[in-house]
Amino acid sequence: LKLPFVTACTVQKWTHLKRAHLIAYVVAAQDLDQVALKQHLSRFLPPYMTPDIWIRLNELPLTASGKLNPYQLPKPDSRLLEEFSLENKLKDIYPTIVDLA
Repeated sequence: LKLPFVTACTVQKWTHLKRAHLIAYVVAAQDLDQVALKQHLSRFLPPYMTPDIWIRLNELPLTASGKLNPYQLPKPDSRLLEEFSLENKLKDIYPTIVDLA
């Protein structure tokens, strides 16, 4: 799963409107192409393990002992979470509509 431009990352669960999302926090040397990253990960991980949103950071926040400090990670934009939730709802509804036609 290693990518040459990613130096560190963590994935955290974030709950918004009673729905859990996976948020990837990535330290990378270049801008993130979320579509390409999702395609790459889809070869190794099932869809439910692929992060919904990717946030690029300059560095991961660490505690004094050098461990990840998840409380210092930036909160994801709620508009992105709502947009993703709507996208998933449409994915769930679409097969039902197609079967009715």
